Amino acid sequence: MRVFFYLDDLIGMARSREWAMFHTAQLILHVTKVLINWKKSSPIPHQQVEYLGVMLDAGRLRATLTESRQASLLRAVCRLRQEATVTALTIMQTLGLMTAAHPVVPLGLLHARRMQRRCIGLRLNLKRHKRRLATIPPSVESNL
Repeated sequence: MRVFFYLDDLIGMARSREWAMFHTAQLILHVTKVLINWKKSSPIPHQQVEYLGVMLDAGRLRATLTESRQASLLRAVCRLRQEATVTALTIMQTLGLMTAAHPVVPLGLLHARRMQRRCIGLRLNLKRHKRRLATIPPSVESNL
């Protein structure tokens, strides 16, 4: 069984439903110090699973952003495009959403590159400059 970890989340993959259930039981017995949130867990194997804002579909061999992740990314980008000035925190949050989506969005990081350069040019320190206002130039806006 393959187990992938990210912070406090994990996902297990097995050849069949029986093997998945067997390995899940073994994993639970092995990792007794870890508390399992059964509301968020599914001991029964599925072909589709939502993991870290990504919908993994083993049947079609596809990974897509969940609808909620798509909506939050779209809201963040629209906010940058509509407002004349935004806070440094808003820019950083949008960059974070774009970066988190990059494994699923082909060439997605290329769209964030000009925004990253703009942030570097502004010399923003997120701890000190959260509320600092910044403008988004048209050259950066066209990449969003």
